[in-house]
Amino acid sequence: MATPVLVIYGGQSSEHEISCRSANFIIKTLRNRADVCLGVIGIDREGAWHPQDPKKLVSLSQETLPILKDLRLPEEDPGKSWNPAGRIVSYMEKLSSRALNTKDICVFMVTHGTNGEDGNLQGFLELTGFSYIGPDTLGSAIGMDKEISKILIERAGLNVAPFFAVRREKWSSIGKDSILKAALDLGFPLYVKPASLGSSVGISKVSHQQELESAIALAFEFDEKILIETGLDIREIELAALGTYIPEVSRPGEINATAEFYTFEAKYLSATGATIQVPAAIDAKSEAYVRELTVKAFEALQLYGIARIDWFLEKKTGKFYFNEVNTLPGFTSISQYPKLWEASGLDSSTLLRKMIDLGLKRRELRNSLNRNQK
Repeated sequence: MATPVLVIYGGQSSEHEISCRSANFIIKTLRNRADVCLGVIGIDREGAWHPQDPKKLVSLSQETLPILKDLRLPEEDPGKSWNPAGRIVSYMEKLSSRALNTKDICVFMVTHGTNGEDGNLQGFLELTGFSYIGPDTLGSAIGMDKEISKILIERAGLNVAPFFAVRREKWSSIGKDSILKAALDLGFPLYVKPASLGSSVGISKVSHQQELESAIALAFEFDEKILIETGLDIREIELAALGTYIPEVSRPGEINATAEFYTFEAKYLSATGATIQVPAAIDAKSEAYVRELTVKAFEALQLYGIARIDWFLEKKTGKFYFNEVNTLPGFTSISQYPKLWEASGLDSSTLLRKMIDLGLKRRELRNSLNRNQK
């Protein structure tokens, strides 16, 4: 019997467009699987939920999916805002032509960034009893917060580049001089980035003191907490993780950005913004070591299901430094996560099915727990 799978895409994040591109890849990859009954919901930039016609979306040729607002449901008008809590099951029952419970439906969140990747949507799905793909509320929140994830990684005994975090309130209230001095003490180059955002949005490389304040101002446009981090002379190595709380790990890939760093445009919009070498040109001992580090990082960050974990390989010392984790990696036609698994012998269709099965497996585990106090 086909598994009901609900893809949710879009959202109010600055990464809305990337979510729509990732959803396009996922929907068109799943459409030919006989073991999946596909439903789709688009969340517009204002936060309204709109049920979609999967067949209509599949027929569209553009790379970035629109969010259609003309699907007529019983007793609803086209374009009307949708109450997600009460209508998801009935929508999926209509597509599946059978009675369903929330645990039967596996939700595939393709909602990169704020409110989709940070534990908020995961919390809603936990409360309502749905199965879903990826880390739970805690793991998603940890992975999204670069400061907290780096603290936990350090506690696990792994390397991170020197950094510190600053909240906007502190920047405004105690004066800028002490924060600027602390940044200068790290030494140039520096990277200034929002603490809880992905896809290189709001990130600046700072090579001179006069660039620092404007970089901080840009990062604060996207988050009220930012990171200021030492820039190392490195190679960028990425690995994909897939599994339960102890994952399997892909072959490593290497990013060689044509710009000064791996920008938003290079990641998603430009086929020439970076060259991606999979597998990475590192020796067998280094590959085995970074794969071992990836498992340790996955466990330290309380992850489950999927993640892409990014490392800096310092050229001078050969040391690996944790950069960041992406708990909802991109799934566009040029995204690393599916490419890493493809190079490791797992095609995209099989990969997505494994991800669905992992989501269902965790819901079975949660449902088996005793919630009644004796």
